Amino acid sequence: MDERRVIARMLEKKISQAEIARTLRRDRSTICRELRRNFWHDREVPIAEGYWHVTAQQMAEDRRRRYRKLLRDPQLCAAVMRQCGRHPSP
Repeated sequence: MDERRVIARMLEKKISQAEIARTLRRDRSTICRELRRNFWHDREVPIAEGYWHVTAQQMAEDRRRRYRKLLRDPQLCAAVMRQCGRHPSP
């Protein structure tokens, strides 16, 4: 959350992604990916579009929750494993 807050503030000041990456000691591609995945788009209120650190945190938490779906539901996990056994990837 702290790093997302820094990213949001630096973006407000029109600081480049490369400079944000140097400041946070992250790879530039990490910052680019963070912005691409967590940029808020609002068709009804276009002025609200942007990178908002609180919204970005919620979006990331939602993705984590979805990834754990198979761990929460053993029957679903078993069904997926059966299907993977029938149709192995190339």
